[in-house]
Amino acid sequence: MMRTSRFLTAFLAMLFGMATLAPMAEAKDLGDGVSLFGDMRYRAEYDTDSTKKDDRTRDRVRARLGAKYKANDSVTAGIRLSTGADSIQSPHRNLETANAASLAAFGLDQAYLQLSGGPATLLLGKWTNPMFNPAEFVWDDDVSPEGIGLAVSGGSDDVKVTGILARAMVTERNWVGWDDDTDLIAQVIVAGKGDVAWKVAGGGQIFTMKSMDPNSNHSIYHGVAEIGLKDAGVTIGGGAASYSGDATVESEDKSAFVGYAKANVAGFGLAAYYWDAGYAAMPLFGALAQDNFPYSSNFTGFHLQVNPPKLLDAVSWDIRYYAQSTKRDSLSFPKDDKGNSTTPGYVLTGKGRDVSRIQVNFNVGF
Repeated sequence: MMRTSRFLTAFLAMLFGMATLAPMAEAKDLGDGVSLFGDMRYRAEYDTDSTKKDDRTRDRVRARLGAKYKANDSVTAGIRLSTGADSIQSPHRNLETANAASLAAFGLDQAYLQLSGGPATLLLGKWTNPMFNPAEFVWDDDVSPEGIGLAVSGGSDDVKVTGILARAMVTERNWVGWDDDTDLIAQVIVAGKGDVAWKVAGGGQIFTMKSMDPNSNHSIYHGVAEIGLKDAGVTIGGGAASYSGDATVESEDKSAFVGYAKANVAGFGLAAYYWDAGYAAMPLFGALAQDNFPYSSNFTGFHLQVNPPKLLDAVSWDIRYYAQSTKRDSLSFPKDDKGNSTTPGYVLTGKGRDVSRIQVNFNVGF
């Protein structure tokens, strides 16, 4: 109770302090096709774990700065720098005055060429994933795939169809030709607009982990859908995923599900999500899956969120609560070339383990 009280006291003090912040400048168009963009987030976070004696509180930041150059209607190049450049999933870093290394990894987060012609767009380099990805169910939004991607769109004024095909490099295995670790990504999106807006998508990922298992091949197939009622301010959606491949896993590990509902009430955004995340049904066994929950896979849990009105017409903020429990007590993990198996840090393990997280985020972008 004392730890919780300290967290709430710190949060209220921080909220009071936010009222004195000046808004960040507007988006910067430098002319000649060059523009700057970026965002800054301050996060207060409080975690509990039923297997640990103490709770954890963290003050964290995320800072991103990018530039984009549009040479003409067909060619665009972009780069983005971010905190947490040494992490696959999270750009958030702890505030630790006595630990310079925490914020030192500010580096390349995106670097891409975008070539457009007619209905097609070709992406080369390290780019934002173009897939329809509600609730970060298909892929962690902070992960920028590295490789080549193609998106082709068509349709009418009322219905749009987009097909996506990409080859993302996972691990470069030098001097072995095309035998690298790769993630082949495909998705077809169909979307309709109007008073009832809707979007459905289906696709999959076929990936290899030959650096760990020379004979491994894995596939995850997914379907996601969302419908929004414009006049009511309500959106509902969900998704399901299924694993197929060489990993030795139980049937419970091979499936995942998410369902959610969002609404706008008196200027407040409200959202509720339910997750059932089988270990093998998450992208790359959880390595490329969402990290909003403390752990990325092998859990059941829920996420509640409130988005109040902006502060000073510029600072968006939200309050989030996450709770998750171990889905299956015993798991088998892929082995490396020496036959060793280790438990990834992003997989929730432990019999009867319960983990929770409270977050408060303040965001300004341009």
